[in-house]
Amino acid sequence: MMSTESLVNAIIAELGLDASEIATRKAFLEFEPADEQRLLAQHAHLHRARSRFIDVFYAHLLHFRATRELIATPEIQARLRHKQSDYFERLTSGIYDRDYVLDRLQVGVVHQRIGLDPQWYLGAYCKYLVELIPEILEGGRAGGDAETAHAAVRALLKVVFFDMGLALETYFQTDRRSMQALKQYAETIVCSVPAGLLVLSADLEVLSANRFVDRLFDMGHDALVGHNLSELFADGELARMAPEVLLSGREMRYMGICTPKDGVEHCYEATLAPLVSGIDARLHSALGNLSRAALLLVLEDVTVQEQLRSDRRRSDARVHAVLDNVADGIITIDSRGNIESFNRAAEHVFGYTATEVLGKNVKLLMSEDHRAQHDGYLENFRRTGQADCLGLGFREVQGRRKDGSLFPMDLSTSEMHLEDQQLFIGVVRDISARKAAEGELAKLAGALGQTADSVVITDRHGVIEYVNPAFEQNTGYTRAEAMGKTPRIVKSGRHSEQFYQRLWEMITRGEVFRDIFINRRKDGELYYEEKTISPVRDPVSGAITHYVSTGKDISERMQTQQRLDYLAHHDALTDLPNRLALLEQLQRALTRAARHSKQMAVLFLDLDRFKQINDTLGHSVGDRMLRAVASRLAKCLRQGDTVARLGGDEFAILLEDLSQPDDVVPILEKLVEAMRYPFGLDRHEFFLTFSIGISVYPQDGAEAESLLSNADTAMYRAKAEGRNNYRFYTADMNARAFERLDLENRLRRALEREEFVLYYQPKLDLKSGCVVGVEALLRWQHPERGMIPPGEFIPTLEDTGMIVPVGRWVLREACRQARAWRAAGLPPLGIAVNISTHQFRRDDVCAAVAEALATFGMPPSELELEITESALMDDAGSSAESIRQLKAHGVKIAIDDFGTGYSSLAYLKRFAIDTLKVDRTFVRDICDDQDDAAIVSAVVAMAQRLHLRVVAEGVETTAQLEFLRGQGCDEMQGFLLSRPMPGNQVAAWLAARADY
Repeated sequence: MMSTESLVNAIIAELGLDASEIATRKAFLEFEPADEQRLLAQHAHLHRARSRFIDVFYAHLLHFRATRELIATPEIQARLRHKQSDYFERLTSGIYDRDYVLDRLQVGVVHQRIGLDPQWYLGAYCKYLVELIPEILEGGRAGGDAETAHAAVRALLKVVFFDMGLALETYFQTDRRSMQALKQYAETIVCSVPAGLLVLSADLEVLSANRFVDRLFDMGHDALVGHNLSELFADGELARMAPEVLLSGREMRYMGICTPKDGVEHCYEATLAPLVSGIDARLHSALGNLSRAALLLVLEDVTVQEQLRSDRRRSDARVHAVLDNVADGIITIDSRGNIESFNRAAEHVFGYTATEVLGKNVKLLMSEDHRAQHDGYLENFRRTGQADCLGLGFREVQGRRKDGSLFPMDLSTSEMHLEDQQLFIGVVRDISARKAAEGELAKLAGALGQTADSVVITDRHGVIEYVNPAFEQNTGYTRAEAMGKTPRIVKSGRHSEQFYQRLWEMITRGEVFRDIFINRRKDGELYYEEKTISPVRDPVSGAITHYVSTGKDISERMQTQQRLDYLAHHDALTDLPNRLALLEQLQRALTRAARHSKQMAVLFLDLDRFKQINDTLGHSVGDRMLRAVASRLAKCLRQGDTVARLGGDEFAILLEDLSQPDDVVPILEKLVEAMRYPFGLDRHEFFLTFSIGISVYPQDGAEAESLLSNADTAMYRAKAEGRNNYRFYTADMNARAFERLDLENRLRRALEREEFVLYYQPKLDLKSGCVVGVEALLRWQHPERGMIPPGEFIPTLEDTGMIVPVGRWVLREACRQARAWRAAGLPPLGIAVNISTHQFRRDDVCAAVAEALATFGMPPSELELEITESALMDDAGSSAESIRQLKAHGVKIAIDDFGTGYSSLAYLKRFAIDTLKVDRTFVRDICDDQDDAAIVSAVVAMAQRLHLRVVAEGVETTAQLEFLRGQGCDEMQGFLLSRPMPGNQVAAWLAARADY
């Protein structure tokens, strides 16, 4: 508990009782300095009457039980009389400063803490006034100045109400603190309860919830307030239970499952109970929403308990499932011989259901002879504790079925201790079929002589005891020649010792061995035999006594299979190994390289621009070229190296037995040299080159797929760096490949998610000094990385072809923005839009431009398309027609990055060009580099002669601007004028310029 002083200081701070506040309160009571003087004037008079007044006051307090109990002892009365006397003195002292206020607050706190209710406190003040006012009025009448006495009474009332206000505020503040503490304590307890608590209204609205439920729902407990119970539990069972709980007044329980945002299922046990608040109905308004509380829902997370119970049930189910799916009958009995378990196989063997035999003595399953033997075993066990029938393996006995019939069976018994119970386990196997089979063995022996398959029977050491006629026919050995020998007489030497070791390990374990053998006939001819070798056990002991081998001559089938296998592993066009064969060979080579600590290399070769041959001369010529390339590659390799065709125009070479990576270089040079000579076909000569990627084991990978993939990655690097060369794989290639793939995926989603935006860079007319247009520049507003520079993503858009749909969007968005500017009252403003090479070649640019202009009502003369030199010159005839159609629509055409592409200037005469844009690389150093200055001057002069406008890009300094203006350049754009800006900022930027 806080000390009285600390509590008073806290109350002062909360009430803001500084000198200004105290003065304000006095002013509100109209308690003025004159009032202080009036009370001070009464001080001496009242001081003389204080003893009588205090006696009367305490006599009054002792008259009532509520106040009498608080001053029950003489000690307390003496202390309070002293305090009362002090207050009596201070009440009319004329000094009512901050110390006076502190004293009143302390008195209020003490009274509240000792339990003096406010009504008694007010009654005490009433007694004060009742006694004091007459005293003051009497003194006034005695002095003959009644008006002064009445003024003193008014002053007394003011100061008393001032005191009462302070004291009652201590009551309020102290009670409020107590209630806050109790509330926090209650909330702490509720939130610490290891269960979810939801208070519900009668119509199932959530009124409050504790933090425990956060783990059960997709929202925090505060957010649950206002939701209906039916929204929180999909099955609706709790909502259906609620009316019954309200009606019956009894709690109900329910078990359910919920899956919150963490994706983990939670099992919960819910208890829905009627809520009896016990709160005075008059306080309901203070409770607010909680006054409607009718139900309490308690949710306990029983996920762990349910998981344990589920695990136990699954474990029991697995045990029962295993027992029920074992082929042998399994029976457990207790020490008295009573059956405790009986699996499904036992039901099948004996004909009884488990229900029929459980609890009964196991003797009902035995023949009469075996029953006596069983009784002897049990008697010996009870007497000695030794079970002499255990550990004997399987032994043959007779069993009795439900129908009374006897049958032969194998029986094995063992002992098991389960907790405090001792059980015996019997495993039974119906051997009726086996016994019948033995009777048929003689018949089968005759049949063996007639079968077309070779049959050989040997003893357990492998010595031949029987061969059938088919064996003689297949091998060329007579029965007399084979008897007493071993099957090694047909051994070809084509199998390893490990092969035969595995064979003997399996059959001596009693397992059947199946495989294809390459054997040799008596005349030396090899043949394939599909052979099965099966052990034969003694019926009684179970020991292996013989082996039976059956074999079928499958030589013709194997030859066909070998041909199919060859076709599956070789390329049909070039007869080279295919990808599958290469990977298998590569895997074997990796094993050898690891064993001998050697290095090896994989070369991935891709013919450069081979598609042009197929597209121009047809696939027939292309196929002949591929066969010629394959032949030339094979001649370049060492003995033991492998060349394979992976498909299309891709080849791979496997180089083994390398000491260091540099050993690959001579072979690479040989390959490059071989490709320098032309290929002649149908009076045509073709020059072909390869882009080659190399990966080396072990530094570039230890698995076949990774080596081939890394060589492929290196090949793409070689192709990207100009073709007709080779590159060794480096670790950063894959990282860049993954980055590129990730960038491609993000770019494919960027257009759908509207992440692209256009920025606009103004262009200035150097003669008039006015802004005459803007260039639309593509930007990517990535949701995580923010604004991504165009250099990081536009090359990928170009490479993947995504620039075509993105370019269409740019056209439409630029025209839409132009319409928005016109609607905002801006004067006409030309917009330049970049058309990519891919877009110009593949897309119907004319249709896209016409559609954008028509959709947004943009005047064609305000749209300028910027096209690079390379886009125009790749297919000059088609480009000229496209330019003609675009000009027919009324748009302008500009050559972007002029001077950085083709050196031929013939296209300037051929194409109807309006504008040349001087690349920023020439503008950057025009003030310092004479060559750049000369190039820019020449471009401007040439454009003037051809009546073309010239726009300089990348102008950043006043010196550059003045140079360009002096040369007669028409327009400029660059950071000196403005950085690119969003469309919604252009109007404000223009308005800020004095020349617009």
